[in-house]
Amino acid sequence: MVCGCCEFLADTFDSITSSRPYRTAESLEFAKTELLKNSGTQFDPAIVEIFVEILDSGYIKPQSEESDVRPSSAINGLD
Repeated sequence: MVCGCCEFLADTFDSITSSRPYRTAESLEFAKTELLKNSGTQFDPAIVEIFVEILDSGYIKPQSEESDVRPSSAINGLD
């Protein structure tokens, strides 16, 4: 069960932070906001907390190039 929850969270993070043919990648901050917003509903809160701590440590980074990433202002719907 825990493995599935971790895989689901990691896949969601990858999906948000990767460019797709129909949209550019979102920023790391946007991805963290989405994960935290859905913690307790879509995602296990304990796993989200640990994942965000790992992101904040810099150990995990999105694979997308910086030029492909949408600015963090997208979090507030300003673009």
